[in-house]
Amino acid sequence: MSGCNQTSKRQIKDGDILLASVEDRKMYFSDIEGMISATDSQDSLAQLNSYIEAWLARNVVLNEAEKKNPQDLDINKLIEDYRSSLLLHNYRQALINDELDTIITKAQEETYYNDTKEQYLLAEAICKARIVKIPDDAKRIERFYRNWKKNDSASIQKYIVSNATFDSADDSEWHTIDHLLSYLPDNRFKTKDFLKKGDIQKHSDTIEYFIKVIDIIAKNEVPPLAYVREQMRKVIINQRKKDLLNKFEQNLYQNYLKSNKIKVYKK
Repeated sequence: MSGCNQTSKRQIKDGDILLASVEDRKMYFSDIEGMISATDSQDSLAQLNSYIEAWLARNVVLNEAEKKNPQDLDINKLIEDYRSSLLLHNYRQALINDELDTIITKAQEETYYNDTKEQYLLAEAICKARIVKIPDDAKRIERFYRNWKKNDSASIQKYIVSNATFDSADDSEWHTIDHLLSYLPDNRFKTKDFLKKGDIQKHSDTIEYFIKVIDIIAKNEVPPLAYVREQMRKVIINQRKKDLLNKFEQNLYQNYLKSNKIKVYKK
């Protein structure tokens, strides 16, 4: 619909119906033929009117833009530049899809991490922790806390399955403290609660909160590889893309030179 041209720029079908116009720009039924999917006559009319309104709104602005177009603006050149950019983008993307090595081994990860880890200093502290929420009227909750502090995994898990309303469970993942605080009520927990290893129990409303801080890495320290792995992998893949394209385009350029497909004409 947006591509409807001025009457002078296209051939009009015999019996075509003129639907709308903006000065020399005209919209015919053939421009939207096949676009109306409604089967009910009222729905079809509403859909048709919607297309017409959208076309009018676009072409009013387009008409003014054409009038105010700077005399020195070369539209054809802009179109050709855009076409060239699309061709290059699609060609490079196809090359990346076919040739890029996306496998990153553990050894490569570790080498890259050791070479660049100082670039990933933490902007905020991170920690490993487990958070469990249990209603304060749950039976034998004091015994649970004793088992919690003793790290009696079997007893802890059995009690949690029967009584907990929330369990973050995976305490092997690194998280920012702000992320962990998002699970907790604002009025009872602070950042400092997560800045030392150990067990915390606090009550809020009708819930008992149990937190086990397992490990901490302070702000401005080097993060573990596990915490920056995905970020690093993106950087590695990005660099491989650049290297692949540079190598391919340099080789292609040299091949064109050798086969005399490139000529430079000096005045």
